[in-house]
Amino acid sequence: MLNIEIFLITVVFLILVVVAFIIRVSKAVFPLTFLYISFLFYLFTNQKDQNKDVNKISNNKTNIKDYLKSSEISKKQDKNSKPVPINLTEKILKPKPLTFKSSKNDKNYKLESYSKNINIEENKEEVDILFLKEIKICRSIKDRNPIQVAKSFDSSVDSLFCYTKIQNKGEKREIRHVWYFRNEIKTQIKYNIRRSNVYRSWTLKKINPNEIGEWKVEIQDSNGKILGSTKFYIQNP
Repeated sequence: MLNIEIFLITVVFLILVVVAFIIRVSKAVFPLTFLYISFLFYLFTNQKDQNKDVNKISNNKTNIKDYLKSSEISKKQDKNSKPVPINLTEKILKPKPLTFKSSKNDKNYKLESYSKNINIEENKEEVDILFLKEIKICRSIKDRNPIQVAKSFDSSVDSLFCYTKIQNKGEKREIRHVWYFRNEIKTQIKYNIRRSNVYRSWTLKKINPNEIGEWKVEIQDSNGKILGSTKFYIQNP
């Protein structure tokens, strides 16, 4: 098939070359020659690829035939092989239970008895999940940071913030800010904090001008456990 195509293309090429010389267009011979050579190169490369594909197909066929032959041989061997019968009349091994003899002289297998008067107490240490890292009393909050932090304030302050940083190693938990004036609870503010290495939060308390003296704020968890506290003073201006 390839020889016929080359022959036909060569004839057409020669005819075109002769026509080009007859009509005095000799410049057309160069592009015709280039096209002729390019086409021949394409035919040869395409023929090589086809030969490779044919070889691959033939190799695959031989591999499939070999596989089918080997599978047929294995099937025949399986049919010829006889299963080994299982003898159910053989004795069944029954495991013997382990027994421990208690004796006063045997120290290795001594069994200790406990009376009803002995109470076993299990001490489970609770892991501190909440940890108060910082607590401050301030006049205001800006960009999540305390402003005008102090330990004493004038009675004209109107209101104060309690700013805290708390580490929570567990799930979401409740926190309380308990505000005391002269050891009496004035208010309790509850809120939840999520899991965080440093959770910033704050509460606001209005201060009356006549509440002059010692104040305290305790940070507690939901069970009332005190995580930390701070004191401050309200004084006359």
